[in-house]
Amino acid sequence: MGPGYFVVYRDLGRSYELKSMCPEAVQAFERSLTPTKDSALLADIGHCNALAGKRAEARALQDRLVKEQESRYISPAVMAWIPLALGETHVALRWLEKGVEDRAYLLAFAANDPRYDSIRSHPRFISILRNLELR
Repeated sequence: MGPGYFVVYRDLGRSYELKSMCPEAVQAFERSLTPTKDSALLADIGHCNALAGKRAEARALQDRLVKEQESRYISPAVMAWIPLALGETHVALRWLEKGVEDRAYLLAFAANDPRYDSIRSHPRFISILRNLELR
């Protein structure tokens, strides 16, 4: 497949991620990232790296996203993905609460997105879902 199929690689990466096939997911995300430079794909790569135990790589991507956020909008929902995978629950929840303030559209999927499974029963996450009228 050529670079015009970046959506296919993104979706393939998300499928691999759901199956805990992190090296394959990162490879697919990187192929998708080439033509788009999408911040959500960077966060997906960081999320997978963190799940695969590559904490330094995950943190480097999070730092890159924080720096990029100074010059362009990046959804707070996206900014929460890497801290979630690193086990930094309170950092992730702060990003999600900011997402509620910003009315980040990606939070509309939070009730069913498996990336949020680790905090699904956390009172602050439940409150976020209630504020979004998703629970």
